[in-house]
Amino acid sequence: MKKVLSISFLIMVLTTEGVAFSAEQKSKLFVYNSSYDLMRGDLWEYIKDQQILLDLEPYPKNFVVIGLGNTNQSYSIGEMMATGTVGLSRFLWINPKYPNKAAEIWDREFPFAAIAACNPNEIIQWDETEGEIHKILADRIQAEKIKVAALKMRGTLFDVQFHVSSHIPKEGISTLHGAPAKEQRQKVFRIEGPSEWVLNGLYLYSQELQLMASADGQPIHIHGYEKNSKKGGNIDSARIDRLSVQIYPIEDVKFFQNDLWIEDVKWNGGRVEIIVVNEGRMNLKHVTVEALFPEREKWTVTIERTPPMSKKFIEFSPPADLQDGIRWVVVDPNDEIKERREDNNRFRWPIRAVESTGETRP
Repeated sequence: MKKVLSISFLIMVLTTEGVAFSAEQKSKLFVYNSSYDLMRGDLWEYIKDQQILLDLEPYPKNFVVIGLGNTNQSYSIGEMMATGTVGLSRFLWINPKYPNKAAEIWDREFPFAAIAACNPNEIIQWDETEGEIHKILADRIQAEKIKVAALKMRGTLFDVQFHVSSHIPKEGISTLHGAPAKEQRQKVFRIEGPSEWVLNGLYLYSQELQLMASADGQPIHIHGYEKNSKKGGNIDSARIDRLSVQIYPIEDVKFFQNDLWIEDVKWNGGRVEIIVVNEGRMNLKHVTVEALFPEREKWTVTIERTPPMSKKFIEFSPPADLQDGIRWVVVDPNDEIKERREDNNRFRWPIRAVESTGETRP
């Protein structure tokens, strides 16, 4: 049985990991965590909409904003779309629960988001009148020899199949099996007749980028909603009747994923202080820290909230009868948060025995 420490916390926020530029003129894609890790259950590492808007601030106000993502709401993950311009951005969310409509949201947590700031002067436009939407777009963009692009589309589609994410277990979707589990994971919909759609999309050429913001082998990722009913989601397939396409080629991709590590473990007046670092742009929650004592039960604490680029100072009183030797302090011992690095979560802590007074022996 785990014992929960009686501890005290102190947070120190480091210099914010900013977007290091002044007057940006090139289109850029910001990817916060990855869609691949989201499917593996990485729900406790997230960005908020206010933070995304701060990253967009250095761009001219007329730059077009195109984005998609998901929230971490329990059994209501849904599909997110970012629209508008840098000067007037909006976040829309499609709820998997009835009535499944796109609605504006604010102050949400996104465990995955891909947001593009697009130069309106660097645009390729055309109209499509037939074909399956994913294949037609991929073939056309590949012919233009574009590696990464944001897509903004409006038009008439028919035989549209789409889904809205509902539930991702912390262990990942690979733990869900069978038809009931699939129904629990996502709600699937279909609109057969011609209807007007509003769509955001991304084109990602390489497998590495697809794992960041789409799916392996899927270069096109589209979120959208039917214009009149506002019903929509992640578009699985659709036939084109008439579609106006705007493509914004992207030269730069900025990927954000955090790294957790133990900076130090030290004695502080008979108590032990553990310094945990959250290095990166993302917020974290439910971070577990364990102090391992071979001669007794391990001691465990959960840090409920850890801001981006911050240090957390944890103090606790260790057992009074420790023996000399090597101990370990571990952050995220069960790999519940997917990090840039997983090899620096254990801290080697050589200690000398502690007397009943709580002081180290000389």
